[in-house]
Amino acid sequence: MMCAGCFRSTSAGLVCLLCAALLLPSGCAVGPDYQRPTTPTPTAYKEAAPASEAAQTVDWRLAAPGRPDSGPWWQSFADPELSALMEELGRANQNVQVSLANLRTARAQVREARAAFFPVLSLSGSFSRGRDGGSGILGAEPLGNTYSAGMQASWEPDIWGGTRRSVEGATAQAEAQAADLGAVLLSMRAELALNYFQVRGLDAVIELYGRTVTAYERSLRITENQYRAGTVTRADVAQAREQLKAAEAQLVDARMQRAQTEHAVAVLVGRPPADFHLEPRGITAKLPSIDTGLPAGLLERRPDVAEAERQVMAANAAIGVAESAYFPAFSFGIGGGYESSSFRRWFSVPNEIWSLGPSVAMTLFQGGALIARTEQARSTWEAYVASYRQTVLQAFSDVEDALVSVRLLEEQEARQAEALAAARDAETMLLNQYRAGTVTYVSVVTAQATALTDAVAVEQLRASRYAAAVSLIRALGGGWDTSGFAADGSGLPEK
Repeated sequence: MMCAGCFRSTSAGLVCLLCAALLLPSGCAVGPDYQRPTTPTPTAYKEAAPASEAAQTVDWRLAAPGRPDSGPWWQSFADPELSALMEELGRANQNVQVSLANLRTARAQVREARAAFFPVLSLSGSFSRGRDGGSGILGAEPLGNTYSAGMQASWEPDIWGGTRRSVEGATAQAEAQAADLGAVLLSMRAELALNYFQVRGLDAVIELYGRTVTAYERSLRITENQYRAGTVTRADVAQAREQLKAAEAQLVDARMQRAQTEHAVAVLVGRPPADFHLEPRGITAKLPSIDTGLPAGLLERRPDVAEAERQVMAANAAIGVAESAYFPAFSFGIGGGYESSSFRRWFSVPNEIWSLGPSVAMTLFQGGALIARTEQARSTWEAYVASYRQTVLQAFSDVEDALVSVRLLEEQEARQAEALAAARDAETMLLNQYRAGTVTYVSVVTAQATALTDAVAVEQLRASRYAAAVSLIRALGGGWDTSGFAADGSGLPEK
């Protein structure tokens, strides 16, 4: 190992170079400074509830700024099993792991871009053995050894701001990746909640079909006994059997849907379907009220909007990087070391070598390549601006769709419950009339089929209301907030 004194003659130059790196003004930064693109933003949601109703919807909160996920919005459903599944998803979902890895990559790229602000310091050493042909007599040249060791340092000051624009772009990309992580978490958790409530809704439907099949089996036995007694026709027995088999087929279909949806839940929480099971039970969760906030807040609460906006910022910085290539590049270099033909006298003062000086380089002609790169950067920025505005428009549309679903599904469920009550009254009356011999069994079967259809519809609408609540939370961003991001990227969420 070389001692510190080996490079005493170049140490002062290295110190000067480092001081210059820290103290030299960095000059102006070429390229446009970033401004968030304007978007048409309504003052209120078209499908929102009246203000008197909205004032009462305070059951969930926004997440803390800078959080990589959308906050525990699922806790507003007050379902411990759902909450446990959500925690498992955060740890084991593979799509989330992919996004986390991409976020770590983006953070590393920010650090790599910042490294360009500092000097590059390197060490070198070599040994060679050869013949010097300077004597002109073939074969008379003596063999010799050459030993060399040195240290070099170089620094390119960021006079035109190209490095700063690169750091700005890398930071924006990292923030976009953090928003992508939020979007993945929100999407996966919303998908889990939707599938979970679908399973619970199917559990209620399966229980309903089970009770119906039991009742139809009893009706078939009674009808067969009546046929043997000669009080009903064979057609009545056939209709009762057909009704039973149809209900059994519907029960099998519901069980199949339930199994497939349960498999989807297993994959979302990172487990093989063979090792996962949800015990059957109906929906016991609380249906929350949801504060929609103002439309302008959606620009901060949806991670996909935040991601699209950060992509615009990265594209804006790329314009500055492209424009910085028009200007000359200045650099300062210093090097020193020892070179000797004798190993013993290698590190001695007479064998010391050094160099110090600035350099400048500038591209004079590239056939229009620099202009083309700048045009590409500007066109890319324009594309990201349009994509950002489209994302915002789609976000508003998603919220409006979810709001109208939440509002009208409640009304639809109430109307369907009234239809079910009427169908059950009709079923009871027609069954009594059939027993009295005033109507045929066809009327009874029709009434029972109608009542069953209405009962299934009520259970499905109940599950749909929970799904609509989840969709509204997802459309609102689940509480995502980008205000925690610092300009230098220090606000990026931790792992």
